[in-house]
Amino acid sequence: MPWTCAWRRIFHPLALGRELIGEGASGERAWQAFRDACPELEALDAARVAPQLAPRPLLLMTGAEDPYVPPAATRRVFAAALWAYAAAGQAARLEAWVEPETGHGFSAQMQQRALEWFLRWL
Repeated sequence: MPWTCAWRRIFHPLALGRELIGEGASGERAWQAFRDACPELEALDAARVAPQLAPRPLLLMTGAEDPYVPPAATRRVFAAALWAYAAAGQAARLEAWVEPETGHGFSAQMQQRALEWFLRWL
């Protein structure tokens, strides 16, 4: 699993997050600490959930500059789900989109792409 520092931005308000940041913990160390403290977090891992959504349509979107949901995370979820969609013969119902020059937000281009997706699949 690729480890990033995004957890620092997300979990800094939590006492465990502040403690891990203070000790200079790596992403791998932080993941293990949060798993130990909250074992139910594993069930919320998008890469574990996304394959279970097949064959329902799934559009994954993020901004290229998003510090909270970096493009690498979106690609990881897409790759994790692709086998399930392909096995169901529905690979076309899975798509990942990374919006250039966009942070943690929902640009007009992303809104348009989402609307087109909804019209096609829902």
